[in-house]
Amino acid sequence: MIKINRTTGFVDKKKSYKVMINEHQIGVIHDGQTKTFDLPAGEHIIYLKIDWCRSKKLKFAIEEGQTVEFDCGNALKGWRILLDMFYVTILKNHYLWIKIKENDKDYKENEGIENPDELDILNDEN
Repeated sequence: MIKINRTTGFVDKKKSYKVMINEHQIGVIHDGQTKTFDLPAGEHIIYLKIDWCRSKKLKFAIEEGQTVEFDCGNALKGWRILLDMFYVTILKNHYLWIKIKENDKDYKENEGIENPDELDILNDEN
């Protein structure tokens, strides 16, 4: 199972983000919402989409009975709002962000990827 927490903000307040797993939409998430989705155990690639923009792609693994938690939102906060046209054109694949929740003990955050095959699964070193 995955749990996704979307931040709240002025930009995209009225729009939902499509939750993509392995190139298939599994649902949507609205401003300030937290949602859970059931996934089978194994490796997955997650990203978010809105219109023609999206987040970076993250590769993660999930075990049977495990919950992996993510935080997500829009990159246009603070002074970055002034760069909105830049983000919806040149940086369209960075318009949204998603990351593994900071206090998730089972995972460490990665930078996101354009080519998912370049990223190794991040394992907790216990």
